[in-house]
Amino acid sequence: MAPASEAEELAALDKALTALGFTDDAKLERVLHVLTPRVVEQMGSQFASSQKKTMQILAHVNKRLTAQPSMKLPLTALVTLYCDDTKPQIVKNFALVYVERAFQRADAREKAREILRALNGVAARSPAHAEIILRAAITGLAVPEKDLGMAGSSDDEFDVNTFSFLKQPPDRALFLKHALEYLLYQPNSFGHAPVAAPAPSPAVVAMRAVANVAGVVTPPDGGAEASAGAAAPPQVTASPPGLSQTSVARLLGLTGTAPATRDLAEKKLNLLHLFRRASDTTVPPPELLMLYLVASTDADHEVQKLGEDLLRRRCAWDTNRPLVNLEDEKIARSLYRAFLGGDQTVPEIARATPASPAMKIKLVNLLCRSVTAANLFPYTVQAIFTCLYGEGTTTRLKAAGMELAVWVLRHATDAQLKQASPLLLSGMLKLLDNGGAGGGSGAAGGGAPATVGGEGTAPDGGTEASTTAAASTGASNVTAGVASLRGFCYQALGQLSVRTPELVTGTADIASRVFGALASEPEAVRVSVQGAARSLARAYKGCGGAVAMAIEGLLLSSIDTQGSALSTVSAGAENGRRLIAAQWARELFPFDHVPARYLCIVAAGDAKADVREEGRLGLKQPGGEDDKEFSFGKRAGNFAGADKPTEEGVDTEMATANGLGEATEKSPFPFATAVLAYMRGRHPELANSVPLNARTPLPPLAMRAALEFTKRCVEEETNDSVAVDAPEGYRVFLEHCLVKAASPELTGSAVVATLQLAERFPSTFADPTRARDATTRVRHFASHVDAPTRRIASKLCGVLARSLTPAPGAAVTLLDELLALAGEGGVSAGGAKDDRGGVFDSVHGRFEHQDGALRAAGFVAASGVGSFPDDAIVKAINAFVAVAGCKNLTLAGTAAEAIGHVGLAGLPALPRAPAVSETTGAETDAKKTVPPPPGGTADL
Repeated sequence: MAPASEAEELAALDKALTALGFTDDAKLERVLHVLTPRVVEQMGSQFASSQKKTMQILAHVNKRLTAQPSMKLPLTALVTLYCDDTKPQIVKNFALVYVERAFQRADAREKAREILRALNGVAARSPAHAEIILRAAITGLAVPEKDLGMAGSSDDEFDVNTFSFLKQPPDRALFLKHALEYLLYQPNSFGHAPVAAPAPSPAVVAMRAVANVAGVVTPPDGGAEASAGAAAPPQVTASPPGLSQTSVARLLGLTGTAPATRDLAEKKLNLLHLFRRASDTTVPPPELLMLYLVASTDADHEVQKLGEDLLRRRCAWDTNRPLVNLEDEKIARSLYRAFLGGDQTVPEIARATPASPAMKIKLVNLLCRSVTAANLFPYTVQAIFTCLYGEGTTTRLKAAGMELAVWVLRHATDAQLKQASPLLLSGMLKLLDNGGAGGGSGAAGGGAPATVGGEGTAPDGGTEASTTAAASTGASNVTAGVASLRGFCYQALGQLSVRTPELVTGTADIASRVFGALASEPEAVRVSVQGAARSLARAYKGCGGAVAMAIEGLLLSSIDTQGSALSTVSAGAENGRRLIAAQWARELFPFDHVPARYLCIVAAGDAKADVREEGRLGLKQPGGEDDKEFSFGKRAGNFAGADKPTEEGVDTEMATANGLGEATEKSPFPFATAVLAYMRGRHPELANSVPLNARTPLPPLAMRAALEFTKRCVEEETNDSVAVDAPEGYRVFLEHCLVKAASPELTGSAVVATLQLAERFPSTFADPTRARDATTRVRHFASHVDAPTRRIASKLCGVLARSLTPAPGAAVTLLDELLALAGEGGVSAGGAKDDRGGVFDSVHGRFEHQDGALRAAGFVAASGVGSFPDDAIVKAINAFVAVAGCKNLTLAGTAAEAIGHVGLAGLPALPRAPAVSETTGAETDAKKTVPPPPGGTADL
C-alpha cells in the first residue's frame, strides 16, 4: 500500500481532532483506546505539518485526561508501540510518555504484565528511558501477591522465576541497582541543620591530620571560620546515606515528591518479598547481598526484620558451603565502596555518600570475615580511619573500625602491611591518647553536640569525655562502647607488634604505655591490654642497649608495687600488671640475665599465686621446668653432684658434693657473684652482717626464692672448680636468711646452704671471729621448732666447733654449755631420779631446746674426738647414756644418735666395768637388777 501524502495525513488528523472534540466524557475512554496509539505513531511522519497537527491532538488529549484522572489508557498497545524497534525514536519517546501516564491508571495485574514486557532489554535503552521504566517497575512489581491474584493460585504468569528480564544479566543488574537505590532511600535520614561547633582541641587536630593522610575526608573546622568572620559556605542538600543527589532525582522522577513513609515501607517490603520468591538460580545470592544488608538497617522495623531474615537464610557465608563467597574480590570491593561512598573523582552531584553508621557496622562485620578484604589497600586504611575520625562517627563505629584494624593486621600480607602499618599505629595511639573519643562525633557530623576536645555523647547516654581519667580510677562511668573501642585498640596494637615489630621496638615508649594501661584501664579493657602486652613481649625479645635498660626499669617499677596502699579496683589492676611484668622478665631476656632473674625473685614472693608461679618458672633452668632438683622443697638444691654416688659412710641427706663427676657443658645459670652483687646493689644492707633480730631485706617467699636460686648458681659456678673461696657475699647473704624474722622454710633452706658452704669451702669460717659469730647464730636455730632444721643446725655446730679458738678449750666450753642445757646427769632437766638412779622419767622445760642441745652436743663431741680431753668425751657419753634411758622416746633416740656419732668418730680409752666374779646367786641377782649409777662409768 502506497504511503499517504501530506494532504491525506492532514485530512485524517483533522477528522480525528474534530471527532475527539465532539466526543463526550462518557465515550472518551473507548475513543482514546483506539485513537491514542495511532496518533502517537503519527509522530513518526515525515511531514512537519503532520507532526504539528499530531501535537495539537495530543495537547487536546492531555487536557481531557487531566480532568479525568481515573480514565484508563491503552497500556498494552502503547507498550507494544514502545517496544517496536522498527519505529522511529520520536515515536518511542512519545509512546513512553503515554505509557507512564497509562501506567498510573491501570490495575495491578495489567501494570505487572506490561512492565515485564518493557523491562526486556532495558539495559540497552537510553538512560532517560531506563529511569522511567525502572520507576514503573518498582510500582508494578513491588505489590502484594494478593493484588496480582497469586495467593492460592497456580497461575505462573507472575512467577518471579519466569521473568525473562531476570535471565539477562545486564537487565537484571540494572534492575537490582535501581532496587538497591530504592531500599537506600530514607527521607528521614537527610542531614540535620548545621550547628556551630567549638574550635577543636589539639588532639582532634592531630587526629584529623592523620585521617587526611589516610585519605579520609574530615569535616571542616567551624570555629576557625566563625572567628575569622567568614561567611558560612553554601549548604549543599544532603542525600540519604549511600545515595547521590542524582540517584535521589532518579528515584523521585520529575515531580520530586517524596513518598509517604508508610507507602515507602510497604513498597520496600513488597520488593523484598519479590526477591524472596526468586530462586538462587534466577537471582544469585551474591547479587542480593547488598540489598539485604541495606534492608536489615532500614528505619522501618518490619523492613529491617525481613531484611535480616533474608540475609541470614539466603546469603549465608559462614557455612561449609557458603552461598556468598566473601573472598571474591568483586564482593569485597563492593563492600568497601558502599562503606566509603563514591570515589572522589566523581562529580559531587553524582557521588554517593558513605553508608549510614548502622550500615557501616554491618559492612565491617563482613569485611572482618574476608582475608581478601584485608589486602585491599588503600580501602582498608580509609575504612578504618573513616570509622575512627570520619564525619558522624559513633563509639560503636569506632569500635568496629578497630575490630577491622585487628583483622587487617592479622591477615594482611607483609607487602600490604608495610604500607598500612605506620598510619594504623599513629591512628591507634592518637585514639588512645584522646580517651577513645573522636573528633567527628559532634553536631556537625550528625551526632550529639561536641564538647571541647572533640568528645561526644555515647549512644547509651554516657559521655566519652575524660575516659582516660575515669579509667585511671577504675570508674564505672566508662561506657561499654568506649571500653570496647579501647579494647580493640589494644588488640590491634598487639597484632601490629607481632606483624611489624620494627615499628614498636625502637624505643620502650609502647611498652611503657601498655604497662601504664594495665593499671589505669577499666576492667573491661584490661584483658585486651594484657593480650597486647604478651604480644609486645615477643616483639621486644632480644632487644638490647638503652631499650633493654628502659624495659628493666619499667618491669621493676611494675612488679615491686605490693607495699603501696591501693584501692580494691586499682589493686586488681596492679595484680595483673605484676603478672605481666613477671612474664616479660621470664620470656624477654636470656636466662643468664641477672636483672631479669631478680625480677623473677621478687615475683616469686608476690601475694598472688599466679604471679608467684610465674616467678618460680622464671627461676628454673630453661627446658627443665619440671626438674625436681630445683623445686622449692626444703631439702632440694644440694651442690652440683649431689645426685651422684657418694662415698661410703657419708650422711646422704646432709652431705654435699664431693667433686665427683665429669665436666659438663657451660651452665645457663648466671654467675653467683654477679647475682649477689646485683642484689647488694638493690639492697645495700646485704653487704653487711646483721644481728639475729634483723629483718629480711625481701619478703619471706622472695627471700627463699633468692636463696634457692643463688644456691643453684653457686653450685653451677663451683662445679668441678678448684676454687678455695666461696663467691663474694654468699656468707653474708646466708646470714640475712638466718634471722629470727625468717620463715621456717627459709630457715631450713638457709641452714642447709650454710652447712654446704662450711663443708665445701672450709676457709669461709676459718677466721675465729666468723666461726664464733656463726656458732652463736646456728645455736639459736639448733633449738628450732622444725626437727630437720634442728638436726642440720646441730651438725653445723659440730663443723664450726673445729674453728673456735682457743682450741680446744672454746669447743669444750661449748660442749659443756650444750650438755648443761640438755640436762646432764638427768637432774638439771627436771627429771627426778628413781630407785635405779639417774634415769629420766619425766621432761621439764622446752623440748626443742633439750633436743637441739643434745644433738649439737653429739656433733660437737664427735668433732672433738682426738683433740678434746678424754674426760670431756667420757662426760658427754655418760650424759648421752643417761638420757638414752629416758621415757621420752624422742629424746632417747636423739641420745642414742649422739652416742653413734661419737662412736663413728672413734672412742677414747674408757675404763671398763669390773669383771664378774664368783658370787652367790643372790649377789648375782642383785647386780642384774641394779644398773650402774649415771655418774659412774658405762660399759660400752
